[in-house]
Amino acid sequence: MIEKIISSGRTGTEKAALDAAIKLGMAYGGWIPKDASSPGGVKADHYNLTEMSTSRRIEALKKSIRESDGTLMLSHGTLSSHVKNTKNTIQRYSTPLLHVDLNSTNAFNAASLINDWLIDNDLNILHVTGPSENEDHKIYSATLDILQAVYFLNLTETSMNHSM
Repeated sequence: MIEKIISSGRTGTEKAALDAAIKLGMAYGGWIPKDASSPGGVKADHYNLTEMSTSRRIEALKKSIRESDGTLMLSHGTLSSHVKNTKNTIQRYSTPLLHVDLNSTNAFNAASLINDWLIDNDLNILHVTGPSENEDHKIYSATLDILQAVYFLNLTETSMNHSM
Protein backbone atom coordinates (compact mmCIF):
# COMPACT_ATOMS: atom_id res chain seq x y z
CA MET A 1 0.00 0.00 0.00
CA ILE A 2 1.32 3.42 -0.90
CA GLU A 3 2.09 5.44 2.22
CA LYS A 4 3.70 8.44 0.53
CA ILE A 5 3.93 10.00 -2.93
CA ILE A 6 6.95 12.06 -3.88
CA SER A 7 7.93 14.05 -6.94
CA SER A 8 10.11 16.93 -8.04
CA GLY A 9 7.12 19.21 -8.44
CA ARG A 10 6.91 19.82 -12.18
CA THR A 11 3.48 20.79 -13.47
CA GLY A 12 1.60 17.98 -15.16
CA THR A 13 2.24 14.43 -13.96
CA GLU A 14 4.20 15.35 -10.85
CA LYS A 15 1.82 18.06 -9.63
CA ALA A 16 -1.16 15.74 -10.23
CA ALA A 17 0.51 13.03 -8.13
CA LEU A 18 0.96 15.46 -5.23
CA ASP A 19 -2.64 16.70 -5.60
CA ALA A 20 -3.89 13.09 -5.56
CA ALA A 21 -1.98 12.44 -2.33
CA ILE A 22 -3.47 15.56 -0.75
CA LYS A 23 -6.98 14.62 -1.88
CA LEU A 24 -6.60 11.07 -0.53
CA GLY A 25 -5.09 12.15 2.78
CA MET A 26 -1.72 10.53 2.09
CA ALA A 27 1.75 11.74 2.98
CA TYR A 28 3.47 13.64 0.16
CA GLY A 29 6.54 15.68 -0.60
CA GLY A 30 9.77 15.57 -2.51
CA TRP A 31 12.54 17.82 -3.69
CA ILE A 32 12.54 20.84 -5.94
CA PRO A 33 15.50 22.58 -7.56
CA LYS A 34 16.51 25.96 -6.13
CA ASP A 35 14.26 28.79 -7.35
CA ALA A 36 11.97 26.36 -9.21
CA SER A 37 8.73 27.72 -7.69
CA SER A 38 7.05 30.00 -10.17
CA PRO A 39 3.85 32.02 -10.55
CA GLY A 40 1.09 29.64 -11.64
CA GLY A 41 3.35 26.65 -11.00
CA VAL A 42 4.10 24.40 -8.08
CA LYS A 43 4.75 26.13 -4.75
CA ALA A 44 7.34 24.31 -2.64
CA ASP A 45 5.70 25.12 0.68
CA HIS A 46 2.19 24.11 -0.45
CA TYR A 47 3.39 20.73 -1.67
CA ASN A 48 5.82 19.98 1.16
CA LEU A 49 8.73 20.11 -1.28
CA THR A 50 12.21 20.73 0.03
CA GLU A 51 14.20 23.21 -2.01
CA MET A 52 17.65 21.90 -2.85
CA SER A 53 20.82 24.00 -2.82
CA THR A 54 21.27 23.43 -6.57
CA SER A 55 19.13 24.62 -9.48
CA ARG A 56 19.84 21.39 -11.40
CA ARG A 57 16.56 19.49 -11.82
CA ILE A 58 18.47 16.22 -12.29
CA GLU A 59 19.65 16.40 -8.67
CA ALA A 60 16.05 16.66 -7.42
CA LEU A 61 15.16 13.68 -9.61
CA LYS A 62 18.05 11.62 -8.24
CA LYS A 63 17.06 12.45 -4.66
CA SER A 64 13.47 11.36 -5.37
CA ILE A 65 14.65 8.09 -6.89
CA ARG A 66 16.92 7.32 -3.92
CA GLU A 67 14.22 8.15 -1.36
CA SER A 68 11.48 6.08 -3.00
CA ASP A 69 10.82 2.36 -3.32
CA GLY A 70 10.02 2.67 -7.02
CA THR A 71 8.96 5.04 -9.79
CA LEU A 72 5.72 5.25 -11.74
CA MET A 73 5.97 7.07 -15.05
CA LEU A 74 2.79 7.97 -16.91
CA SER A 75 2.60 9.37 -20.44
CA HIS A 76 0.47 9.59 -23.55
CA GLY A 77 2.40 8.09 -26.45
CA THR A 78 5.96 8.88 -27.42
CA LEU A 79 8.16 10.29 -24.68
CA SER A 80 9.76 13.70 -25.12
CA SER A 81 13.55 13.82 -24.94
CA HIS A 82 13.33 15.25 -21.41
CA VAL A 83 11.11 12.38 -20.18
CA LYS A 84 13.32 9.82 -21.99
CA ASN A 85 16.34 11.23 -20.13
CA THR A 86 14.37 10.96 -16.86
CA LYS A 87 13.55 7.33 -17.64
CA ASN A 88 17.21 6.56 -18.42
CA THR A 89 18.30 8.13 -15.11
CA ILE A 90 15.74 6.05 -13.19
CA GLN A 91 16.87 2.85 -14.90
CA ARG A 92 20.49 3.49 -13.83
CA TYR A 93 19.42 3.21 -10.18
CA SER A 94 17.97 -0.29 -10.69
CA THR A 95 14.83 0.47 -8.68
CA PRO A 96 11.42 -0.76 -9.80
CA LEU A 97 10.09 1.33 -12.69
CA LEU A 98 6.72 1.06 -14.35
CA HIS A 99 6.02 3.17 -17.43
CA VAL A 100 2.38 3.20 -18.52
CA ASP A 101 1.51 4.65 -21.92
CA LEU A 102 -2.06 5.85 -21.50
CA ASN A 103 -2.56 5.91 -25.28
CA SER A 104 -2.28 2.12 -25.38
CA THR A 105 -3.78 1.27 -21.96
CA ASN A 106 -7.25 2.39 -20.86
CA ALA A 107 -7.66 3.98 -17.43
CA PHE A 108 -9.10 0.90 -15.70
CA ASN A 109 -6.40 -1.42 -17.04
CA ALA A 110 -3.73 1.15 -16.14
CA ALA A 111 -5.02 1.37 -12.54
CA SER A 112 -5.13 -2.43 -12.28
CA LEU A 113 -1.63 -2.81 -13.75
CA ILE A 114 -0.22 -0.16 -11.38
CA ASN A 115 -1.93 -1.73 -8.37
CA ASP A 116 -0.53 -5.17 -9.21
CA TRP A 117 2.95 -3.68 -9.71
CA LEU A 118 2.78 -1.88 -6.34
CA ILE A 119 1.77 -5.09 -4.58
CA ASP A 120 4.29 -7.30 -6.41
CA ASN A 121 7.14 -4.92 -5.53
CA ASP A 122 5.89 -4.11 -2.01
CA LEU A 123 6.19 -0.37 -2.64
CA ASN A 124 5.36 2.11 0.12
CA ILE A 125 7.02 5.33 -1.06
CA LEU A 126 6.15 6.02 -4.68
CA HIS A 127 8.00 8.45 -6.90
CA VAL A 128 5.76 9.67 -9.73
CA THR A 129 7.02 11.42 -12.85
CA GLY A 130 6.20 12.03 -16.48
CA PRO A 131 5.56 14.88 -18.88
CA SER A 132 4.82 18.44 -17.86
CA GLU A 133 1.59 20.18 -18.84
CA ASN A 134 3.52 21.96 -21.59
CA GLU A 135 4.46 18.58 -23.08
CA ASP A 136 1.02 16.96 -22.59
CA HIS A 137 -2.03 19.04 -21.69
CA LYS A 138 -4.08 15.93 -20.79
CA ILE A 139 -1.58 14.32 -18.40
CA TYR A 140 -2.61 16.18 -15.23
CA SER A 141 -6.23 14.98 -15.21
CA ALA A 142 -5.30 11.48 -16.39
CA THR A 143 -2.69 11.12 -13.62
CA LEU A 144 -5.05 12.44 -10.94
CA ASP A 145 -7.85 10.06 -12.00
CA ILE A 146 -5.63 7.01 -12.29
CA LEU A 147 -3.88 7.49 -8.95
CA GLN A 148 -7.24 7.87 -7.22
CA ALA A 149 -8.47 4.70 -8.92
CA VAL A 150 -5.31 2.85 -7.84
CA TYR A 151 -5.82 3.96 -4.25
CA PHE A 152 -9.43 2.74 -4.12
CA LEU A 153 -8.64 -0.44 -6.03
CA ASN A 154 -5.91 -1.21 -3.50
CA LEU A 155 -8.26 -0.52 -0.59
CA THR A 156 -10.87 -2.85 -2.06
CA GLU A 157 -8.35 -5.59 -2.74
CA THR A 158 -6.79 -5.28 0.72
CA SER A 159 -10.21 -5.44 2.38
CA MET A 160 -11.18 -8.51 0.38
CA ASN A 161 -7.92 -10.30 1.23
CA HIS A 162 -8.33 -9.60 4.96
CA SER A 163 -11.93 -10.86 5.03
CA MET A 164 -10.94 -14.12 3.35
